[in-house]
Amino acid sequence: MTHEDICTLEQSKELHRLGFDWHCHRLYNTFDVLIGEASPFYSNEGFYNMPLAPTLAQATKWLRDVKGIHITADIYYPKWRERDYTNPKYLYSITLISSGELVKCDVVRGIYYKSYEEALSKGIDRALEILKEEK
Repeated sequence: MTHEDICTLEQSKELHRLGFDWHCHRLYNTFDVLIGEASPFYSNEGFYNMPLAPTLAQATKWLRDVKGIHITADIYYPKWRERDYTNPKYLYSITLISSGELVKCDVVRGIYYKSYEEALSKGIDRALEILKEEK
């Protein structure tokens, strides 16, 4: 697992504020440094109130199962016949499960990312913004 597979500090803090309390193997310490390579931490308060650092997969599953927001990251080829398999682009979309509404985030704006993880992370950012707007 690499650092790009882990939620950012800002995402982790916002997930914590929204009630994320799932088991994580990492957390951010009081200096905002990612720690805890192999030690499990369970409390939604983190460890001494340090935010848990979920993986992108944990965050997307929690957002889907608990908050009803489904995030999809996918590969994008602008022209079907002119695919560049050596340099793929990625995008994300969000579906609000309760209403079935597709929030066409970066798909409509034509913004693409260099990696699947980057697209998924941006999708998590947008989902967290949507949850902030609801309150």
